[in-house]
Amino acid sequence: MTTAVATVSAAKRALAEATATGSIDAIRDVAAMAAALQKGARARGLGIDAENAAAEVVIRAERSIGAILLTVPREKTGPKSGHKGVKGSTSKDSPTPFEEAVAAAGLNPKSAHQFQRIASLSDADFETLVEALRGRSERLARIDFVRAATPKPDKVAQEARSAILEAWHSEDAIPEVVKFVAAADKLVAHTDALPEEELRVVGEAVIRVRDWYNAQRAARV
Repeated sequence: MTTAVATVSAAKRALAEATATGSIDAIRDVAAMAAALQKGARARGLGIDAENAAAEVVIRAERSIGAILLTVPREKTGPKSGHKGVKGSTSKDSPTPFEEAVAAAGLNPKSAHQFQRIASLSDADFETLVEALRGRSERLARIDFVRAATPKPDKVAQEARSAILEAWHSEDAIPEVVKFVAAADKLVAHTDALPEEELRVVGEAVIRVRDWYNAQRAARV
């Protein structure tokens, strides 16, 4: 047990150093090291605490990667050509800086999204969750952190309602239905990378907002 703890301590130090460099590759190397420690602890029967000590390093590494990804631009950069088919012009299908970063890190879209979800937790919320999960004496798992960071349907719906109300009371001439569609589209953007649970959350939120919107329209007639 002492050897395992000492090795995990070394992994924690390595993670701090890798995170300071801002290198996703370096952080992934530490995550792989910690995952191997977790697997070894399980194989040697060192107990749930030893497994979770290593698993925590893995999750912290994933959170660090997510924090880096959150800073990468989603929009395409570079000059755009006004002529279709011109050689050297920015292709409509060319990857964004974010997509390039995900590919370069060897991540799939789902993992990249989950890492960012974990990174979206505040430091206080993240540490509180770690302590709570330690206390239940079960294996730490990424999905527990992803679920904690996933907005609930009511919260997502409320954000959409706020956007619609802002548009509703604006003075421009865009039809209300177009504004609603724009708000709904914002909710479902990038759903191709969302886990099934989050797809359900977004779907429920859109339905609730649509029902609310229709009720508002009926009341105004």
